[in-house]
Amino acid sequence: MPPKGRTTFPSPRSHLYNYPAKDNEDRKCGISRKAFLGTFFLLLLVLALTSERVLFKFTVDRLEPFRFVLIQEIVLFNLLVMFTIVSLKRMLTHDITAAMHEFPRNALITVAALDLVQLTATVMSAAQTKPVMTVILLQSIKAFSILASCAAGRAQKYSRGHLVGLLLVCAAMGLAVFPAAYQIVAPEVDEPPAAWNVLVYFLAGVPAAASGLVKERALVKFARPMDPYYLNLWVALYQFLFVLLAAPLSYKFQSLGHDWEFYPQASFAGALNDGWACAFWGEPRNGASDALPQRAQCAYSFYLAAGYVAAAVLVNVFVDRLLLYSTERAMYRGVTASILVACAALALYTTQSNGVYYPDSLSLLDVVSIIMLVIGLEVYHSVKEPDSDFLTQWTSGQPSLFQGEEAESAEEGDGRRMILGGRGDGHGLFSSNHR
Repeated sequence: MPPKGRTTFPSPRSHLYNYPAKDNEDRKCGISRKAFLGTFFLLLLVLALTSERVLFKFTVDRLEPFRFVLIQEIVLFNLLVMFTIVSLKRMLTHDITAAMHEFPRNALITVAALDLVQLTATVMSAAQTKPVMTVILLQSIKAFSILASCAAGRAQKYSRGHLVGLLLVCAAMGLAVFPAAYQIVAPEVDEPPAAWNVLVYFLAGVPAAASGLVKERALVKFARPMDPYYLNLWVALYQFLFVLLAAPLSYKFQSLGHDWEFYPQASFAGALNDGWACAFWGEPRNGASDALPQRAQCAYSFYLAAGYVAAAVLVNVFVDRLLLYSTERAMYRGVTASILVACAALALYTTQSNGVYYPDSLSLLDVVSIIMLVIGLEVYHSVKEPDSDFLTQWTSGQPSLFQGEEAESAEEGDGRRMILGGRGDGHGLFSSNHR
């Protein structure tokens, strides 16, 4: 039995989705309101996830010489969004309490640093990674998260279905990474710039998984209600400080796969100035970026970056709404469907008409990887997520943003969804295990 005043919840990857929802018996045209809204939010989730993946790749490719500035833009946009949401919640609700200020700052700093490492790695390597690979390899976050959970002593909680699904996902990752790894290790092959970038994009799942583990342990130790947006506001604030301090290093990291003087350090200040001019004015202003090896397409870049952040935030919103009206399995089906739609969209997209980085938009190996990945995710999610001892002092009387028939679901759900609120990530800032 858990201690008095405490409640044992399932693991963070499963309890997020256990929303009770009142069944509405009112039917219109033979379809219940609950079923209609469930389908509606499922479609919105697929659209948001697909938009996030496509906008990410499209924006990175257009701002290749200013990727280090793009990271700053993403972090800044996220900070502004979280600040706005928290400010509104402070004014309109009582969700954010004084006790939340006591959340350990060292955990927030660690999560912010790990998420920023993951974001930096994916943004820097995505420009020279084949479009569909940016979707396939993003699922390495799930694989590394499960491995991290096993390393933390929870291996016995995974069933055979989980392990089979994990093996299929890992096999899909292996097929996707194999050509790049072979080009790096084979002495007779001249390694192209894309090889190291693909490997870095794949390994970016490691800091994302570590971030989730640190956040989970901090929440277990804190053992009190925590608003997800308030938590993410502090993470975003620390990330903004880190991204400014790390700007010279991230600028140099743009040379990944090339000679490390590909982006000379002497051009950093001019590139920083031109990068922000590209964002705000649609073109570089002082001409310092003319010496850089690539050219940026600045038109609408500011709106593309903002759209990517908005899509990532909306993913978490639509997950919450979907689970009020549908099931966890439907949510995972939507995530899997978004992988297929995003891969199809990116297969038609290429920014390098001369084929410098990825001459083939979609190869047979990519198709096999996608099929294995989808099957692996379906097998894994066909079994309910394993439980773990997650103790927290949770009150069922938490004020809710929802009213009426949704309030009962939201009161319990608001507290539980905070575990995965804010990744995702697909990328560091918004990483969530459901991605």
